[in-house]
Amino acid sequence: NTIIIEGKRKKGVSVKKITIKEAKSVAPGGDPAQITKLLPGVQAQNFGPQISVRGSSTQDNKYYADGLDVPFIYHGVAGVSILPEKVIDDINFSAGGFGSRYGNALGGVVSLKTKKEIPEEATTQIKINLPLYSGIYYETPIDESSLFSASVRKSYLQLILPKVLEEQTVIPSFWDSHIRYLKLLDKGYVNVLSVASLDSLKLVVPAGGDEEGNLKFDINTYFGAIGTDFSYKLGDGWKVEGVPQSVFTRVINQFGDSYVRIRGFQYRLPINFQKEM
Repeated sequence: NTIIIEGKRKKGVSVKKITIKEAKSVAPGGDPAQITKLLPGVQAQNFGPQISVRGSSTQDNKYYADGLDVPFIYHGVAGVSILPEKVIDDINFSAGGFGSRYGNALGGVVSLKTKKEIPEEATTQIKINLPLYSGIYYETPIDESSLFSASVRKSYLQLILPKVLEEQTVIPSFWDSHIRYLKLLDKGYVNVLSVASLDSLKLVVPAGGDEEGNLKFDINTYFGAIGTDFSYKLGDGWKVEGVPQSVFTRVINQFGDSYVRIRGFQYRLPINFQKEM
């Protein structure tokens, strides 16, 4: 007797794909992108953005938003993700064994994927999370095959904490925004995404320093990314996809009159051709 078992080869050895519906009910703070903090092999801070995968350094991870190579996807305030919940479709997480396209990653790879469905009508959502942040999200269909969405969020701890604390004050803050255009084609799609994000930590000490008795202490990281995620079937089993992109990163560390400022651009042109045999 002969038993034949057929199956498809896995694209990744340890890739976990989690939909927004699965993540929303159990993720910390109801933020679906934070579901990775609950997965096996991941250690996360109770209040912070850093994660460690299988004992690796927190700096050894790679983060992507629709293929954009971004420096981080979690804010320092409560670990909120850089993209709002309404725009995310699923989260791909790999704890190891990933391909060579993630060459600079030794820990894990976290990739956020946006929705590819066209809404029937325009939607506006205003979210207030006291006492952390507020934000507004808007999306609208342009026609039957395209949509536009945008959002902006900002924390206000930097406005509340100085009035509550009288002595040494540490002020974390953040803001982020996104603009997106999606066009569905007969044989693929074109998705243009722009994301900007800033995380800041400031310390105000009422002794020494400037004329008002404040000592300047500012650590902040900003990035702005824009790219076009596309996929198109060429025929005869051929398919092309890619994410040409540009990412600007700026890091500032300031203590008193001494400071370090690092800034730079990164350009990437990943193109992938596939042939089904």
